[in-house]
Amino acid sequence: LLLLGALFSTQTFAQALPSAPYVVVRGHAERNMIPDRFEISITVQKTSLDVGEASAVVESKTGAMVKSLKALGLKPTQITATNISISPEYRYDQTTQKNVFIGNQVNRNISAKFENKQTLQKFLVQVPAGEEVRIGGISSTLSTQKAVESELLDAAVVDAENQAVTL
Repeated sequence: LLLLGALFSTQTFAQALPSAPYVVVRGHAERNMIPDRFEISITVQKTSLDVGEASAVVESKTGAMVKSLKALGLKPTQITATNISISPEYRYDQTTQKNVFIGNQVNRNISAKFENKQTLQKFLVQVPAGEEVRIGGISSTLSTQKAVESELLDAAVVDAENQAVTL
């Protein structure tokens, strides 16, 4: 208990304001960068009364998409496909005011990481049109993000030092 009290008093002391006059300065640094890495999310989905037919369609389209991704040079570590998921699908009937079973929804999700925009664009051109394949979204990142963050932190510190000297 004594050790806990000593630790608490040290933390409180560390947060206390100094008794002498002081100045707070903030450093600022920013840089506009164009992202160079892209991740796409794709859902392959089919609803049917025949689960076998829906599964076959989903597996066929998923296989074709993965084959297309590999043909563009993506490595297996850059492609992720979830297990197949099957769930009942209902539609609300206004006349009877009941949920009506319309079939089983079968789906798989695919995620692919592209190392450049050109390869992503080549893939998007190949995505088949239709109800079964949906692009869920594309997120972008910067391959040199850690290095850029470090450079910006250094620049912000220099900016803060310059402001302190000016004051």
